[in-house]
Amino acid sequence: MSEKEKRKIPFDREYATSYRSEVKWLSEHGIRYEFVKEVNTISIYKYKKNSKLYAVLSEFYKSLEEK
Repeated sequence: MSEKEKRKIPFDREYATSYRSEVKWLSEHGIRYEFVKEVNTISIYKYKKNSKLYAVLSEFYKSLEEK
């Protein structure tokens, strides 16, 4: 892939989820969404991407594996 082609690939600066359990977990761990977008009556929660977000998401998905 050329450098020109690489620059055309869009990068979403926000992490998005519509999974309510995930939204609740993030909130309980001090991570607030930046904004909410409605798509076909579904709420999409958008979060700023950072290492704390991914660390907390990792804990969330590990907790699901244990169930």
